[in-house]
Amino acid sequence: MKLCCDKMEECIRYFKNRPVFHKVFQLFWEKCESLGHMGGSIRLEGLSREEKVQIGGFLQKDYIGKEPVQISGKTMEKALEGSRFDGLAWEEILCCYFGRTLETKREKKTREQRQKDTFFEELLSQCKEERQRQWLQEMADGTANLYHRAAMSQYREDADSFRAVLQNVLEAVKSFPSQRGEVETIAVFAARTTGDPHFFDRGRQGERLLYDYLKYIFTDEGTEGFSKTEQKRQLFYRAGILKDDLSNVVLAYRIHGRKKDGRMHEGIEGFFRESQPVQITLRALGDMREMWADADPVYMVENPAVFSWLCEQYPKNSFLCGNGQLRLAVWVLLDMLTCRNNIYYAGDYDPEGLMIAQKLKDRYGSRVRFWNYKEEYYMRYISQLGIEESRLKKLDQVKAEGLQEIKKMMLREKKAAYQEAMLETYHL
Repeated sequence: MKLCCDKMEECIRYFKNRPVFHKVFQLFWEKCESLGHMGGSIRLEGLSREEKVQIGGFLQKDYIGKEPVQISGKTMEKALEGSRFDGLAWEEILCCYFGRTLETKREKKTREQRQKDTFFEELLSQCKEERQRQWLQEMADGTANLYHRAAMSQYREDADSFRAVLQNVLEAVKSFPSQRGEVETIAVFAARTTGDPHFFDRGRQGERLLYDYLKYIFTDEGTEGFSKTEQKRQLFYRAGILKDDLSNVVLAYRIHGRKKDGRMHEGIEGFFRESQPVQITLRALGDMREMWADADPVYMVENPAVFSWLCEQYPKNSFLCGNGQLRLAVWVLLDMLTCRNNIYYAGDYDPEGLMIAQKLKDRYGSRVRFWNYKEEYYMRYISQLGIEESRLKKLDQVKAEGLQEIKKMMLREKKAAYQEAMLETYHL
């Protein structure tokens, strides 16, 4: 055994004194991992003359003038048998050279699967709620779900850190605010359930896993017409979690609101009595049981300046403003209003404006009617600013009747017309 150890040490010294063999051994190490034994062939390019001499000296071959240099496993075996290191095996030499155990890809895959099974078995043994168990099991089974794949990537990077985060998430989802009929900001929810108010901050591992769980337990029903960002906010909102409670707002005029405890919302009622527009936050909407307008229909516009003008001109009517792309607060208010009121919508004559109108129609059907979409207005107030082809492509999604003539003219003229320019056309 001592003789064998001495021979191995001499062998390693020999190859480490000839640096080119580091390149050779790295490539054959990869072959051994793949094949499970010394075999196949390797290819080396750009070797210097000295490196070719070092390789040729051991392999008893002349590589001068050859480019690239190709070496087979059989050539390596034959050279070893004819050397003073005969009796050693290449797999043992490679392990001693690199100072680590050789593991084939199959062995590595088996080991990693065993570790993953143990990891999830321990978590499942601690988890009693059935939906949580199913979610964990799907993650462990490696479904095609994008978020499950992302979670497993986090597991592979640092299993211990991933376990700690996942355990916190599993504990947090036991007490969603919605289960108590309440709402909380995401920071308050995080502090209450994990002790860290930043645990579910955007982009952090905890937030990604929580979002994955919410996508699992809630369907996409009710998110038609939402952007991806608003779909995400809606999922959190259904759990009673507000991701953007103060900056997520909707402008309203002459709207009533009743809170979940049955009382009227005194702030909103005060603005109603004073005939003043009110900016309603998502936080306030989370406390509401119902909202409605005395006047029907409720007129909704895209632009705040148009909204303000209408409130002044028609102080007895009710108005809403989506302020461009509709945020969750707008959708939440509309969901409540359309239980009692019809909505008349008017927006810009541009691809984005028609898309908003289409989304409203998709979500609320006959409860939404298009207001002021006339060909003559388009031609009278057409802007000189052109519309890029990439924006015009959005019109492919506009299918609703009442928008088709404006759509055709826009595709022909490749220009927009904006609400601010056509105030005089908004008659009630």
